[in-house]
Amino acid sequence: MNKPRLAPEEKRVIIGARVTVSDKEAMMAAGAGNISRGLSVIMLECEAMYRLLNSQTEPVDEPSHA
Repeated sequence: MNKPRLAPEEKRVIIGARVTVSDKEAMMAAGAGNISRGLSVIMLECEAMYRLLNSQTEPVDEPSHA
């Protein structure tokens, strides 16, 4: 079965990985039955959480060595 052609501005990344059954189920649930979409949703959520955590962390002043 041929895959539909995508517009040039749309990019795809092919990922091959071995996952546990529970990981596969989580990706399927997050992506409404689509593993790739689920992985994308999970990665975007993780990125948003990391950005939030980093924005809440105050920088630590290092002592000066004068």
